[in-house]
Amino acid sequence: MRIFHALSWTCATLIISSCGELTSSITTSETWIPESFFYKTLGSCEQGTLGFPVLIGGGTQLWTDPAQVRVGQIELYLQKNGTYSARYREFDFTTQLFEKNFQSTYSLDHRRKEIYLAGLGVAKVLQTGRGRSYMHLLYSENYNSTLLAGSTGDLYLYKGQKGVGETAADRCGW
Repeated sequence: MRIFHALSWTCATLIISSCGELTSSITTSETWIPESFFYKTLGSCEQGTLGFPVLIGGGTQLWTDPAQVRVGQIELYLQKNGTYSARYREFDFTTQLFEKNFQSTYSLDHRRKEIYLAGLGVAKVLQTGRGRSYMHLLYSENYNSTLLAGSTGDLYLYKGQKGVGETAADRCGW
């Protein structure tokens, strides 16, 4: 009887694992997300080059009336443990009008090569014509503007001086 249960469990696991299910386990050898997209420290304090990788997407159009221009910007820090931190802001031509900082989880659909960012949207990793990887995000939530959900943004990788709850200056004592 124990052998039957073990075989049943093994077969069920194999069937489920072959269905392209959502998973948040990430290993370097099987991921289609560039290693450079994941949060870590880059450079060193001694050389004055310490920074953090951040995915930034700006210019999401949040207006229908040209007299009331508003754009959205997102900064995304993707962790290998299946979590992310984000900073979302909205601007007009001169002023920041809204800011929201939040953290959540994400899962991967390996079959469709999509990243499901809970509380944010669905993303795919794409490449420009010159081969630069970026994340194409379809927002699923409205934070401030009712025009955000259903909009898209392209997030490109940059090296910033601000990380998740820390800055290069704080860490290095500059």
